[in-house]
Amino acid sequence: MPTTKTGDEQLRWFVVRIDLPDGATGTGVLVAPGWVLTCAHVVEGCDVVSVVPDRDAAPDGTRAAVPPQVSAQVRERSEARDVSFESAFWPFPDLALLELDGWIDHVCAPLTSDKPVHGSEPHAWGFGRREEGVVSPGSAALFRYVGVDGDGYL
Repeated sequence: MPTTKTGDEQLRWFVVRIDLPDGATGTGVLVAPGWVLTCAHVVEGCDVVSVVPDRDAAPDGTRAAVPPQVSAQVRERSEARDVSFESAFWPFPDLALLELDGWIDHVCAPLTSDKPVHGSEPHAWGFGRREEGVVSPGSAALFRYVGVDGDGYL
């Protein structure tokens, strides 16, 4: 079975930082022209956020076309976590769709529902908070895939 290798440079084309009005940040993925997919808990309580692409990651010749930031409307989101829910984990799915204001000529991440090949190492890039009050410059992570849990999650 063929597998696709992805490096930081490729992931950084698709991943955007989401800046919230309260100064918090999160991560999203460019999934279709003018649309970002993120987690619902990232944009909880927000109707409008700022999306910040990684301009340094844009392929040569396209950097000038990448805006420094774009306003985005939260168009759809999973329901908020029910505090009476017995688990502390967010009830899945934890998803939100953001519509970008006027920026549609960007690359989009190729998404698949295929499970990783056993023994492969899923790779991520994102903008999690590392220091209070300091915007994360982004960081990469590797995850060791060992199999599917009893509830079907990786």
